[in-house]
Amino acid sequence: MEQKVDKKTEGLVMDNAERLMNVEEVSKRLRTSRAVTAELLRLGWLKSVRFGSEYRIPKFALHEFIVDNIGVDILEKLEAVGAE
Repeated sequence: MEQKVDKKTEGLVMDNAERLMNVEEVSKRLRTSRAVTAELLRLGWLKSVRFGSEYRIPKFALHEFIVDNIGVDILEKLEAVGAE
């Protein structure tokens, strides 16, 4: 069976810990609360790797989320889906 290659991450080498961020670090970068960041993760809007109850967000996933949501009011979008 042929493995599907994601063109956004093709060739990406995850070779050091600073390429992964925790919820607190992502919240600081987005200048939002941990609760909002957690909701983005819960809804799958922000991609992550999960280790039990802990999330790790690759830097490329945060960048992708930001680029995909330029001009979007995220809090309004969360409210529209009944989140937060």
